[in-house]
Amino acid sequence: IMVPPNARGTVTFIAPSGKYTVADVVLETEFEGVKAKHTMMQVWPVRLPRPVTEKLAADHPLLTGQRVLDALFPCVQGGTTAIPGAFGCGKTVISQSLSKYSNSDFIVYVGCFAKGTQVLMSDGVSRSIEDVQIGEQVLGEDGLPREVVALPRGRETMYEVSETIGASGTDSVAPGGITFTCNATHELVVSTEQNVSVKTTVDVAEPHTAVSHFALDSAVDAATERSIKMVGTKTRIFDHTTHGADEATRLAKEFASSISEDPIRWTVEARDVGRMSANVCAATHQLYAPVLVEKPVLAAAIKDAGFDESHAAAVAYLLGLYYGNNDTSAASSLTVRKADQLLIDRIKSAVTEIKPTATVDVSAQGYVDIVTFTDEESDATAGLSGLLEKIAAKLGIAKASTALLITESFHIRESFLAGLIDATGRVDECSMTVMLSTEHTAVRDCIVSLARSLGIRTTTFADGDSSLDNYTVYMVGSVALDAVISRSSLPRLDVSASGSSIPRVSQNFGFNIRELPADEYFGLTLSDNSDHQFMLSNMALVHNCGERGNE
Repeated sequence: IMVPPNARGTVTFIAPSGKYTVADVVLETEFEGVKAKHTMMQVWPVRLPRPVTEKLAADHPLLTGQRVLDALFPCVQGGTTAIPGAFGCGKTVISQSLSKYSNSDFIVYVGCFAKGTQVLMSDGVSRSIEDVQIGEQVLGEDGLPREVVALPRGRETMYEVSETIGASGTDSVAPGGITFTCNATHELVVSTEQNVSVKTTVDVAEPHTAVSHFALDSAVDAATERSIKMVGTKTRIFDHTTHGADEATRLAKEFASSISEDPIRWTVEARDVGRMSANVCAATHQLYAPVLVEKPVLAAAIKDAGFDESHAAAVAYLLGLYYGNNDTSAASSLTVRKADQLLIDRIKSAVTEIKPTATVDVSAQGYVDIVTFTDEESDATAGLSGLLEKIAAKLGIAKASTALLITESFHIRESFLAGLIDATGRVDECSMTVMLSTEHTAVRDCIVSLARSLGIRTTTFADGDSSLDNYTVYMVGSVALDAVISRSSLPRLDVSASGSSIPRVSQNFGFNIRELPADEYFGLTLSDNSDHQFMLSNMALVHNCGERGNE
């Protein structure tokens, strides 16, 4: 083991034979009673020259495999080279060429995921990250494709990222929330809410008015001397002795008003999340993005079943009711709240729209009403209930899977979610906040995934004993949620926007992080002219993987 310059003493420990990472302690020395630990990695400030007795001339070239570089811009092994440039000028192309053709022993990558992590492709299909190939396209936050240009692989300490209820850093993990596993150097896409405060202090030796706010800055880790970008609290002091109390207060308020109130969007490596201060951590969230790609499948399934596909929204609404009523076995029998005439009228409207000859009957049963619809078809499979059961089976709904729905047309997603709301929830008509309750994890996950695919903010809670959990999903009021409610049994809202015209934006979620043992990681590197971000199947917005220095 080569010890760092200026290290000296007697070797007191050498790690036994085995597998170690470059950050593991493999050697200990002692000098004058002081012990020092050494790893296989040395960190050295870039502007501090390494102590040497002689500077050796380079005698071996770094062959890049690119003739224009090797001929006009030759590099040497052991040297340092930078390739600056704007988006689209070819940095990533050169980087990947170096990885493939240069006479290098290894390439260092950052930012990858555990095997099995589900990625959302540009066509809305989910695929395990290890199965994605170069040239394929994944889905970006804006609904547009991002081309995959490289597939980093390796082994490193891993971290499990889990969605929390409320602020980041807490131990309250959200039931059925977002979770994924990444390597230590993976960059998490985060957003920190700005917090500007103005405080005047007079009962001190130097009275002053202070302005505190969050700002992104760079710091150096004292242990490893590694430069780390981190949001922290910045404070500017306006002294009363210098400016006078009134003027200092005025200047402070003027400075505070000049600070942008927009959230700070940045990236932080998984291993550095624990370095955030408590107040920054509480204000920092990750993001999940709406699924802006639309890939209709329901209309074609309805047509194949012999019905008019123009009634797809009505079918989606009844499917949502059917799915939410999964304590009933027949699609033609739905359990509804007692004497809920608005809901009964909404069901009748949807049923007769699809099948004008159908009849709807209501019968009281204890604390609920049973709504049954029949039609004149002699063959039960050709009737309306047969249609719903066929569609449910074809879309996987009967098997508690609704993955296809998150890429459906917006109005179909809204109608299905409206049916779920009528089956399992209630709405606060003042705040237009929706609360849905279910004891079924499949229904819970369907509600959350559909709502989030539409850009609706959701939070999930669990309240139950060891034998049975009851889940409550809250959906926060927004224009996107109003559009869903307008398709439910509630009195129609005045929603002027619809479908793709509704603003659908990424939403925050709190998270915590837990270190795991080292394991294999799999990554994707996106094209240089992209924002280097893409979506997982759980709609988490994540950073791509790339070579160190290539971000």
